[in-house]
Amino acid sequence: MLRPENKRPAFDRYKMLEKNLQRKVLKRLKRVRHCKAINFFPGTNGERGTPDVLCCCRGQFFVIELKAEGKQPNRLQVQRLREWKNAGAVPLVFTEGDDLEALIRLIELGSSVRSTV
Repeated sequence: MLRPENKRPAFDRYKMLEKNLQRKVLKRLKRVRHCKAINFFPGTNGERGTPDVLCCCRGQFFVIELKAEGKQPNRLQVQRLREWKNAGAVPLVFTEGDDLEALIRLIELGSSVRSTV
């Protein structure tokens, strides 16, 4: 089926929102002292459902699933977040409408953070 060039499927819009959110979160995390954060792209050797951002701050490991406003992690993403939690990481879900500075404060607190999963 042919579509006009300016019409994109809705899922593309959500992907772009999440990509922009990922840039914003990573940019802010890189300014936190004693913190290393990277974005994760599964590619051919990666595991589907792996959280979008992997972050270590002062010895505490965080995995962050980013979602566009109004979206929720799918079953596989929730399963992966639980696996990370069982391995000792702090899994977090961050949506576009959440307060980025609140996320940064949670990460800076380190081991006192409770999981959102």
